[in-house]
Amino acid sequence: MDRIIDKSVIIVCCTAVLVVMPQSTLFVVGLLLILAVTALQEVHLLPRSFLWGMLYVYLIATIPVSTFAVFIPLIAYDCMRMKHWLLKLSWLLPLFFNLPV
Repeated sequence: MDRIIDKSVIIVCCTAVLVVMPQSTLFVVGLLLILAVTALQEVHLLPRSFLWGMLYVYLIATIPVSTFAVFIPLIAYDCMRMKHWLLKLSWLLPLFFNLPV
């Protein structure tokens, strides 16, 4: 239950960025995708490899669609629950692609 509350707070903080960002349908698409991905992380009916794969597909999608990068903190929260240190830090890579130049 605590993880759901934590994720809710992170989602509210991420959507607060909408105030300073230009209106875009990609923001809504990213929000719906991340809600599906992070909700499925809490359901233990699917294999862990499939759930991890969904996280990484979203992270890869943030590279060409920089609007999705707003929700990387939520992915980072899910990645920190993994055992291997490389998997825990995998959310950092898309941040370098989305840094403003």
